[in-house]
Amino acid sequence: MNLLKDGFHLTGDSNALYVVQYKDKKELLFNVKINMDTSFLLGAYLCRINADPKVRVVLQKATEQPDMSINTAHKLLGHHGEVGTRQIAKALRISLTKGNMEVCKACAIAKARQ
Repeated sequence: MNLLKDGFHLTGDSNALYVVQYKDKKELLFNVKINMDTSFLLGAYLCRINADPKVRVVLQKATEQPDMSINTAHKLLGHHGEVGTRQIAKALRISLTKGNMEVCKACAIAKARQ
């Protein structure tokens, strides 16, 4: 995929880089500045949640409901640690019930060693 051939344009300055498609009003923003010794690197936070229609529906319902357990949020938001799950839920305006995260079987299996 070549974004510039697909109608996107490149613009920016020393603090941010924008890749913009004016026709469909799409924009990629690279505004995470990482300073190096003699230069810098611009990065972006990317999140694939909205790519999956099933996840989008669940998240939309979750934001409409008063509370969600930390364990459910952990599974829906990508199996992050408890702190990360709480931060993502807060950013998505998902209210979490009080309580600690239980051990996730899928995470335990993924971390297991022979």
